[in-house]
Amino acid sequence: MSKKPKPDEAPDTPTTEKRRSWFARHKILTLLGAVVLIVAATQLGSGGDEPAPSADPTVTTPAETDEADATDGVEEVADDEPAVEEPAEDPADELADRYPVFDVVEQSGTGDSVIAVPAAAGMVTMTHDGSANFAVVVLDAENASTGDLLANTIGAHSGTAAFGLSAISGDPANLQITADGNWTITIAPLASAPALPESGTGDGVFRHDGAAAVWALTHDGSANFAVLQYTDGLFDMPLLVNEIGAYSGTVPAKAGPSIVTITADGNWTLAQQ
Repeated sequence: MSKKPKPDEAPDTPTTEKRRSWFARHKILTLLGAVVLIVAATQLGSGGDEPAPSADPTVTTPAETDEADATDGVEEVADDEPAVEEPAEDPADELADRYPVFDVVEQSGTGDSVIAVPAAAGMVTMTHDGSANFAVVVLDAENASTGDLLANTIGAHSGTAAFGLSAISGDPANLQITADGNWTITIAPLASAPALPESGTGDGVFRHDGAAAVWALTHDGSANFAVLQYTDGLFDMPLLVNEIGAYSGTVPAKAGPSIVTITADGNWTLAQQ
């Protein structure tokens, strides 16, 4: 017979033990895994904070570094040296640019003669020891006068005159000499003319290098007294004085360099005012 249970007794039922989850049973590993996941998620969310390398990095070579170190702290020194002024051109050189330059020609003879000139312009120093007419005329290649009469006197003569400054015909080619005595001729470039003096006697050719001025002139002779100044001005009139006999007066002179010719039979003076 089966035994009946008592009223106050519960029937025997099998007891079932509850199983806990893996995470509950492994708390330390679960904590470590959570930390790893959080760190990984942070890195993925930021996308990396390291800057990208420059597309064109500047590479400094050792040589460039040395140059930079050598020039550091070096100040440029200003060039305080005064500018060198170019020397002024010699007036004689300016005249050499304006008129022909050639070797000096010296000739001598007796009586009438014709001699060639070496250039289209120059100055002629003449002497004559005769007693009759002494004349020197400049001729062109056709033997026509160029208008330059260098000498025309009676008896002895000594003086210097210029040709080729105001020829009215062809270029000078020859000198026609009329003489009854011995004569000498020296032909030289105008650039070799001496500086204009304050006084003299007879005919002369000179170089004026000064500024424009007023000249006070005197002459004590009895024949023609003429003073001309030749500049490089296209329309300049060269005649300053043209008188017979004694003279005293003032005339305006232009700045040099220029050629001044004086025709006189006596003593003359020139003072700049």
